[in-house]
Amino acid sequence: MRGSCRATAKAVGTATSLSRWRIWRDRMSSYTVQIDTKLAERLEQAARAAKISSTDLIAECIAQHLDITIRHLALVERLEAVDQGLLELASFVGEATAGSNVDVSSLCRYAPPKA
Repeated sequence: MRGSCRATAKAVGTATSLSRWRIWRDRMSSYTVQIDTKLAERLEQAARAAKISSTDLIAECIAQHLDITIRHLALVERLEAVDQGLLELASFVGEATAGSNVDVSSLCRYAPPKA
């Protein structure tokens, strides 16, 4: 294997396994991956250690990276929503306190109790 691999499926035996293979094949896409020879050797060693095929290891790595990417995008969206909320809050407080003699403690619903 010289730094490339092709995802293939092998069905063995029964009509049920052939049926499952056809369903699996219809839901999967096939790609050819070319990687550096040294990286391919490391990948093959890792696959042997995990007792899975190199193709399965590549697929698992890609799935994990996609999952991390999706989580990262969700976090970035949440951060942007929080930032927008803080800007709106700052604008509200700025407008509410623009006049003189405003009791700022009444603006927050979670204000500490007055002693």
